[in-house]
Amino acid sequence: RELDEMRKRTREQADWQRVNEARSGLRRHLNEAEGQLGQAPQAPLPPPTRPAVKGDRVELVKMPGTQATVLDVKKDGTLQLQAGILKLTATQEEVRVTESETQKSVKKVVERASHQLRSLGASPEVDLRGMTGEEAARRLLNSQGIYDVTVRPVAGNLTDHYDPRTRTVNLSESVYRSASVASLGVAAHECGHAIQDNVGYVPLRMRAAFVPVANFGSRLSWPLILVGLLMGGTNMLTRIGIWMFAAVVLFQLITLPVEINASRRAVRLLDQLGILSGQEVGQTRSVLGAAALTYVAAAAASILQLLRLVILFGGNRRRDD
Repeated sequence: RELDEMRKRTREQADWQRVNEARSGLRRHLNEAEGQLGQAPQAPLPPPTRPAVKGDRVELVKMPGTQATVLDVKKDGTLQLQAGILKLTATQEEVRVTESETQKSVKKVVERASHQLRSLGASPEVDLRGMTGEEAARRLLNSQGIYDVTVRPVAGNLTDHYDPRTRTVNLSESVYRSASVASLGVAAHECGHAIQDNVGYVPLRMRAAFVPVANFGSRLSWPLILVGLLMGGTNMLTRIGIWMFAAVVLFQLITLPVEINASRRAVRLLDQLGILSGQEVGQTRSVLGAAALTYVAAAAASILQLLRLVILFGGNRRRDD
């Protein structure tokens, strides 16, 4: 019995020795691997991608292989990220937007479908990339480094506008949720005004300063002219009404370069960012150009009306003299 116990203890000791040797070998391999890793040259940083926006999947440059989701983009451009259970903060330079295999395959399908449609001479009314007016507006603004402008829907039709006081791009429901080429053009045009505001475009600043005067003049000019006519034609009220109407005309003239410049910025960015391409860019340029002509026509009509008033009542004043 004692001999059996001695043999058992001997076997146990031999087993422990083999385990210890295996552990030592594993530690040695780990140390060698760590040494090789420390001596290996660092891989170059991946090339920069487009600026990350809310909802994008990104990879941290300093932690290769670590994926995160962009929760929010702050006004200063910093990103709030969610990586698993961790919430991180990073700059645009510290992340790279990733593209999953699914996204790559979808892009290939879209490119093939686009090529086939164009080979048949078709011009799809809906943007093949499926980008809505709201998504296009955010992409355009972020491409220019603008992160503090809000894109939001507003009720009604043809209610699209940019408000420099609240720094909001307001899109009608039909434009905000639509992926048609026309909707993308309208959204891009309003973003053009936001870009003008961001770079300090002088005519936009002049128009914004002139808005109260133009509103006041548009409400009171014709009532004053009509009251002046009832009181005998050429008098002080009539002259004040004409001067107020002249302020409205001046506001329309200031508006012309603002609208034309915004349309040009919109078409250029839609083309540069690949949101639209080929024939779609030409169609958008034509639509926005036609919209700008409505401002030209309105300004021309107001100028003719102003000249008519000046000639009419100026002639009366000379006769009175």
